[in-house]
Amino acid sequence: MKVYLTTLDSATRDDLRIIEEMLNKDNGPIKFKVIPANPQTEYGERYRESKKLSLEDISKINLEVKQENNIYGDYLVLVTNKNIEKPKPITIHGKESWYSVFAFKDIAVNSTGWNEITEQRSYLAVAHQIVENILQSLCHMNLNSNELLADVHLQSKGCINDYCKNKNEIHAKILSGFICKTCQDTATVQIEKHKNQYPKGELYLVQIKNLLTRIRNRLTDNFEFRSSTNVKIKIDKYGNITLGDQSLNFGATRIIKHAYLFYLINHNIPMGANDFRTKHIIREKFKQLSNVTGMCKTMAEYDGYTNSMSSYNSKAKKYILNALPDEGLIEHFYYKSKKDKEEGHHYVIDISPDNIELDSSLLKYRLA
Repeated sequence: MKVYLTTLDSATRDDLRIIEEMLNKDNGPIKFKVIPANPQTEYGERYRESKKLSLEDISKINLEVKQENNIYGDYLVLVTNKNIEKPKPITIHGKESWYSVFAFKDIAVNSTGWNEITEQRSYLAVAHQIVENILQSLCHMNLNSNELLADVHLQSKGCINDYCKNKNEIHAKILSGFICKTCQDTATVQIEKHKNQYPKGELYLVQIKNLLTRIRNRLTDNFEFRSSTNVKIKIDKYGNITLGDQSLNFGATRIIKHAYLFYLINHNIPMGANDFRTKHIIREKFKQLSNVTGMCKTMAEYDGYTNSMSSYNSKAKKYILNALPDEGLIEHFYYKSKKDKEEGHHYVIDISPDNIELDSSLLKYRLA
């Protein structure tokens, strides 16, 4: 079963790749793949001019994207910054807005306004909405019918099929990562009933439950810490980073990679924003690293990182988690934050010498 992901919003493309990598980490019959949508088309122009998207608008856009990419009969998720209209037959009141909808294999998920409930990790809420809509499609729910109200929980119980009138209630069900027995039974019956479409049987439901657990654990930082690891991080002379056998890909966010690489080279050395502002040697070596990364050649770029260090360092986590074979190893390869009354706030990557392999040409960028 293939689930394609697409967007017409340039700011969303990097997160879409992160979501693709994360959702493909769990084994199962559902495979996720990002495909392009062309904004320089008639449907792209209609999209730009729209303030809200109806279920009909979404189905039309998805159909044209499918035709462009020569895919038929598969799921397509449109991740959009546009508001989504409430399906017309739904009569219940009190829901602030609709954050996702689906018409069987056509899905749309709104990508905006999630930062507050996810602590700046909106990609997790978007991923959860994608998985939720896939499950509801497997259950053969129908948004174009008032029968939907009998298929969801109007009173929240922490289940993925809670109706949820606002984002705080959605936050609660992301934290639970839970599918109640009634909804599991419904999904099992429908999967068996349509086994020609879902030949892998209960494995679809198993994978969806694993995906919900992964999303919940990332949102809550609920990882089973591993005190030791055989995974080694390697950096070649070109600044390419691998974790074990997995390439660490930071996408288009080059400043995040530049900073992470600098802290890796200077592993076990705490550095904070005040150090970057006041210590000449840090500034010079950080900028000289541009010979490897092509990034941060100017003081403007340097100051931009220094002034937003916390935000940039936090964003690195989603890329590192995707590259780790076991996400419980994150503490070995991610920034630790340390606060000292005299020295202020510092970040450091504490790595055992046995777990890091630096090309010798990079040692000239190390402080000590």
